[in-house]
Amino acid sequence: MKSIRYDAARSIAMINNKIFILSIIFLCTGYCSNAKELADYDIPTKREQKAIDRGNLIINALAAYYKDNGVYPESLEDLTPVYLDKIPRPGLSDGLNFRTKFQYIKWPKSFRISFRYDMFSEFYYESSEGKWRYENH
Repeated sequence: MKSIRYDAARSIAMINNKIFILSIIFLCTGYCSNAKELADYDIPTKREQKAIDRGNLIINALAAYYKDNGVYPESLEDLTPVYLDKIPRPGLSDGLNFRTKFQYIKWPKSFRISFRYDMFSEFYYESSEGKWRYENH
């Protein structure tokens, strides 16, 4: 009887080990495929593209402000009402978003605007590069 209990306990331990190993493999393959997908990220979704289009309105207004004043504004609010009627929002739901506004960082000769659409993902534009980029934190 003792042998049967020992064999049963040993079998359960082996099954648990196999489940654990399979779980690790599943997590690793999920992570690796996600990393590849992010590395090959090219095409924003419709929702993300709408936010980028709204960001492009800000980028154009910043360029016009810089052309007229020789410096970038201290804040996006300085663009209203001359360059923009109002500061657009990315247009993403407030559900779990940490930032639903465009964030603006000014440097002496360039700037960066960005928006998050979830806890980990961010689109940003740096004027020195002249293009939108995607980053997963």
